[in-house]
Amino acid sequence: MPPTAKENENFNPARPETAQRPASATTLPSDMAIKQQPVALEVPVTINGARTVEGSDKREPFSETTKTVLVFGNGAVIRLTSSVAPGQLLFLTTKKPKKKLSARLSSPRTIAT
Repeated sequence: MPPTAKENENFNPARPETAQRPASATTLPSDMAIKQQPVALEVPVTINGARTVEGSDKREPFSETTKTVLVFGNGAVIRLTSSVAPGQLLFLTTKKPKKKLSARLSSPRTIAT
């Protein structure tokens, strides 16, 4: 089970290793190269993007506020209610510290509710 941490002031979204980890969860740099471990970290973010309007070539902008679920060194898992497609460009803004990032959706998954 990955270590958990709430948002902290020293967190850099581009470097999740700055999140606070329990002492027992330390990993050696060689271990990180073999398999990158996610950090269960809730960071409030705003996601902006544009979705295709059904039946036309037009795109409709959307904005959604959510939290990260898991953070990796090269990405994150977030929950969205908006429909998104693989390869879609999204813009992510963290609340604290205020930082804007662009991201390309790699593998969306739909969870039945």
